[in-house]
Amino acid sequence: MKQCLKCKKKKPLTEFSDCPWTPDHKNVVCKPCEALAEHLDPNQVARALSQLTAEQFNDYEEELLKQQKDAGKKCSYCEEHKPLDQFNQRADAIDGLQNYCKPCQSELNRLWRENNFSYNQERKHAQYKDLRPGWHDTIIPNVKMFI
Repeated sequence: MKQCLKCKKKKPLTEFSDCPWTPDHKNVVCKPCEALAEHLDPNQVARALSQLTAEQFNDYEEELLKQQKDAGKKCSYCEEHKPLDQFNQRADAIDGLQNYCKPCQSELNRLWRENNFSYNQERKHAQYKDLRPGWHDTIIPNVKMFI
């Protein structure tokens, strides 16, 4: 029996992957916890979760949600720990939340719009030109610089 450092549960050694650098040659976190780490792809996570029984999965899910609610989440931009309601949803993320908090995401969006003003104008111009052919013939000469 060995205790997982992440979920803090005692499990048999078969629940731990091999690791040549530890004294017992087993990883310090169990396979399901290892699979839920962010560096693994969703297929590996799904495989690890499929090996759990329904009761084990429910226990793990409850523990994970409890840890998230207690700790919150760290914003990748400002690097502050904030409560979960400060993050927008993201369907393809493991925790279901974006990496940036709402204020940081707003700031990044504003900066992008400022730095890509001409891109936005060209895109809008192209969309409008496709909708109304010939509109650029009647435009004021001062605005022709955007064409």
